Amino acid sequence: MLGFRYNLIVKFSLAILLCGLLLTGCVPGGGFDPGGWAGPTIASVPDEDDEYKDILFVWSREGELSALDPLDPLDPPKWTFIPEEKSSGGSLFGCTGSSAPDLVLYGTPKVADGVVYIGSYDGDIYALDAVTGATKWKEITDGPIVGGPAVSENVLIVASGDKVYAFDIADGYKQIWDEPFDVGGEIWSNPVVVNNIVYFGSLDHKLYAVDLQTGELAWDEPRNFGVPVNSTPLIEDGVLYIGTFDKKFYALDAATGESIWDEAYKANDWFWNTAVWSDGTVYVSSLDGSIHAIDAETGNGRWVKVTTSGEQIRSAPVIVEGVLVVGSKDDRVYGLDPESGMEKWGPLLLEHDILADPWVEGNIVYLLDRDNNLYAMDATTGQKETWAPLSLDK
Repeated sequence: MLGFRYNLIVKFSLAILLCGLLLTGCVPGGGFDPGGWAGPTIASVPDEDDEYKDILFVWSREGELSALDPLDPLDPPKWTFIPEEKSSGGSLFGCTGSSAPDLVLYGTPKVADGVVYIGSYDGDIYALDAVTGATKWKEITDGPIVGGPAVSENVLIVASGDKVYAFDIADGYKQIWDEPFDVGGEIWSNPVVVNNIVYFGSLDHKLYAVDLQTGELAWDEPRNFGVPVNSTPLIEDGVLYIGTFDKKFYALDAATGESIWDEAYKANDWFWNTAVWSDGTVYVSSLDGSIHAIDAETGNGRWVKVTTSGEQIRSAPVIVEGVLVVGSKDDRVYGLDPESGMEKWGPLLLEHDILADPWVEGNIVYLLDRDNNLYAMDATTGQKETWAPLSLDK
């Protein structure tokens, strides 16, 4: 009975989070406010003259992906991708009388060998020419895509609904596994590929390790935590670090899934982002509004920094030039000393909250807030180098 009640509580809490924070965007009076939070990406791609130049790829909530000059994102985009309009009618994601962009991204675009890979919440996967924006390939899957794609060894990995797909990008995007890897719940974490193993968590409470080439389970069995696993794994020196919805953060042997720490680290709320490792310390944020520094060897806490408002933190932390940079749902960005957790600069107040993961290029951190405002800030000083509101009016 207690287990049944606990499952009900988890499911009910999850539904509240979905409605209020995350995936669907029903608004009062009907309609749809797309809830994507894809972060920006910069990649060096060859132009028509085979000269490599950096391009900033940014998704906006109007439902478009644009290729911008990272030095001046206010310039007209090099190209903008908007999918062909689908037939409409009825409701969308349960929103009465709704309409929404056909391109809603939660996962950060992945760029490899001059191709931009994106997975839309409607289940469509696109491969776009990074120079022109032309569609090279499209695949329709059976479920919503929340996590970002991964590319390794000429294999594109995409999680859709409760399945993981593997496509050979060097051979006409054929599926390389006999069938997609099927799990017992939807997958919202980003698949991560390390040493030919694909790692990902699922709403079925399990963490999986799958062989990249065969699509077979690489561990004896999935690691079952008893609660949803939405965080993206971090693998460092053979150790897998991940947080779950039991408010705990774990260190596992990446080869077996077995625990390494004597006890998991405990926070006051769920973990829902990827961690960052530096000099023997793991840094991770929680929905309790805190940033946690954890000894990577023992799992003991080193310090905890509570944000100004205590709002949830979903965006992943990054370390740049000795500064721990964290974007929060409280409309602020924090620049912290990794050794002490004390503020080196900020917090900086932005136009809107941050859910998307940042992108780091040199000492510049690119952030996209929930109101289509793009920021480029110097991590060493906290100075905003660029501020660009993104919209269809280009």
